[in-house]
Amino acid sequence: MLSDAFPRTAPTRTLAATVLFRIPAVRRLCLATGCVDAGRPTAKRVLRKGLSLMVLPGGLDEQLETIYGRERIVLKSRYGFVKLAIEHGIPLVPTYVFGCSDLYYTSRFLHGLRKTIAKFARVALPIYWGRWGFCAYPWPKGFPLEVPQHVVFGDPVFVQQRESPTRAEVEAEHARFVQALTKLFDENKAEFGAAGRTLEIM
Repeated sequence: MLSDAFPRTAPTRTLAATVLFRIPAVRRLCLATGCVDAGRPTAKRVLRKGLSLMVLPGGLDEQLETIYGRERIVLKSRYGFVKLAIEHGIPLVPTYVFGCSDLYYTSRFLHGLRKTIAKFARVALPIYWGRWGFCAYPWPKGFPLEVPQHVVFGDPVFVQQRESPTRAEVEAEHARFVQALTKLFDENKAEFGAAGRTLEIM
């Protein structure tokens, strides 16, 4: 966990899709597990309180772009989390989970249509199946394939705090973060079963 790798890290909150907080039962579950609305105002409030944020920049788009057996992340045009870090002077910690791309087989069936739905409705409709076939809930160990998951943390990328960073400043820090994440992946991929793979940054 993050607190194990960085003992002095502040308590962490995880950004979760806004739509989840509109479903009463799901909202309670999210809050109980330390999740908060991924909207920018909420994220800024969390950082102002001195807490850390766990962010999955790819969001629902990455759910659709995941392909079994490949390491793909949606990051190229995701600048919001970097801008937040600069505004609050918070270091960015590159993190990668080895094994998550192999938990489920995936399909590209009607991929274009599902991307359009995600763009306008902000709802992802991934097609995937695991060890017991398609949508084999509610058995948590029966649905995913039995693949070890390894979370690896890199060295923090420290940024200079600026109240109103320019586009160029944000892009420069974003490039540093992408470089650090790629380095983290390449240095650890052989140990965690991805030796022949390349990190695809979309």
